[in-house]
Formats: sequence, structure tokens, C-alpha cells
Amino acid sequence: MAGTFFYRQFNRRPTYYGWCGTSFIQRGRNEHMEESVEINPDEYYERISVPRFGSNRPAVFVHDFRKNLTAIVDLLSNRCFIKELDRKVVAPPTSLIDFIEKMEKGHYNNPAVIRRTYRITGRITNGDIENLQSPMIIHHCQHRTVFELNEASRSMEREQWHRYKREVFESLQFAVLSGQAVEMDKIIIK
Repeated sequence: MAGTFFYRQFNRRPTYYGWCGTSFIQRGRNEHMEESVEINPDEYYERISVPRFGSNRPAVFVHDFRKNLTAIVDLLSNRCFIKELDRKVVAPPTSLIDFIEKMEKGHYNNPAVIRRTYRITGRITNGDIENLQSPMIIHHCQHRTVFELNEASRSMEREQWHRYKREVFESLQFAVLSGQAVEMDKIIIK
């Protein structure tokens, strides 16, 4: 028992702090984004801060790989959006560190751009935030208005487009580089 404790305490990998940036094409225009990262391979989380650029809002993305959750913290309106972690797009902590180090050496110059549309499916209370048992998400979301997100179907996107002529829908756009792709998330508020 003491040997296991000793091994875990002295074999811990340090939290990685850094930044990365990339250029990509967004609707025919060249865009450039930079972000600061905090990656903890032992606690199995990533915290990525993305400042405002183009039409994207400033945000903090928290990926909790133990709970398979992603939180998008909207810094302008003090809201938090929680969705399932997409492991096909989001690189795990050790892979993201490796990716950033290779990016610094000139690899991965043209990331893919993945666009997704989400809709709000419910509100999460402060009590329910605690039940998520994700210390990083709780830390970033507990004093904010929190919403649950689900990916919108293509038919819903078409329906929103047709109803757009009658009503104005608020949508928010967030972007993050969390691996070999820039993830562009559009959130439909109404």
C-alpha cells in the first residue's frame, strides 16, 4: 500500500502549460486563432482558453476525459454549456501535448475544420452541477447559468433556416483547436 502511494506521488507527470496557434480557412477567409492550454495527463483533463477572434466569442473549454464531458464557458455572458466529450475530435491529454510540440516544429499546418450545431436541451441547476463529479467543470461552471447541449440534427438546422424569416434566433459561435482539427461550435439559443 505504501509502495503504491509512493509510486503515484513521485511518478506524477507535471501539468503542461503552453499556448498554440493555427491558421485556417473559415467561409473563404483566412482566420488565425491562438489559445492557451493547461493539460493534466494524470487528472485527465484539458483547459483551453480561446480569446475572441473573428465572429467567435472568447471562451474556456474544459474537457474532462474521466466523465466524458466538455464544458464551454462563455466569458461574455457568464454562461456555461455542457455537452458530451467527442473523443473522435478531441485529442486526449498526452496526445494533445505531443500535437502541440509537433506543431511548434512545423507539422500540422492545415488543420481540418469541423462545424457542428448544438441546441440547448435543458438547464442544469447548481445542485446538479455537483452531481457531475467533475472538479474542473464544477470549478468553472458552479456560479454561472448552466445549460445542457445536444447536437442538432440536419433537419432541425433546415427548420431553423426556414423559420428564420419569421423569427430571429440568437446563436453563439465558439471555436477551439483540440487536436488535428479546429472545432467550430454554433449554439442555437432559441
